[in-house]
Amino acid sequence: MTTSVAAKSVRRDLYDQIASIAQDPAALPFADALKRVESCLETGECLLAANACESLAKITPDNPRLIQLWALALARAGAANKANGMMVKLAASEPPNEETLGLLARTYKDLWLQTGDREYLVLARDIYLNAYQLTKGSWSGINAATLALLSDDRDQGSQMASSVLESLGPMMAEFVAEMNSMSEDGAQGPAG
Repeated sequence: MTTSVAAKSVRRDLYDQIASIAQDPAALPFADALKRVESCLETGECLLAANACESLAKITPDNPRLIQLWALALARAGAANKANGMMVKLAASEPPNEETLGLLARTYKDLWLQTGDREYLVLARDIYLNAYQLTKGSWSGINAATLALLSDDRDQGSQMASSVLESLGPMMAEFVAEMNSMSEDGAQGPAG
């Protein structure tokens, strides 16, 4: 079986699984259904993922992870307004965390890109910054730094970028050491 045939088979299986969720949201255990939705998003099938989320919401409408995945699917499909509304509501209903704040910020960034309204850019930057200050997550920090630069705040952008790079230092050093170790092991060749 060639790679493209195998990939088509995997994608067909995914389509079938998502179709079964849309027809009967309770057919699979909820956690398994969410994994299928995540697989859809990983393969770029955001509309399929959004449809599955809409069906799952009929049985578990207030599940935070479902709402996050649904909003992400909608945002990737270009429905920034709807995704933003969902994330605003979710962010107001639960303790702040990087995933929810990051997705909320992403929807404001998408709205800025769609409309050119700088108010959305500033909101996105501020929410990413809040997420970074809360969690020190590199994803939110990189986005905060990027949007600070795009909003003409070079000092904040530079400061944020430096902070993220500093926080990645230990991980990067570990990665470089591991790569060097692998390189040395490979250079010695097989023992014998």
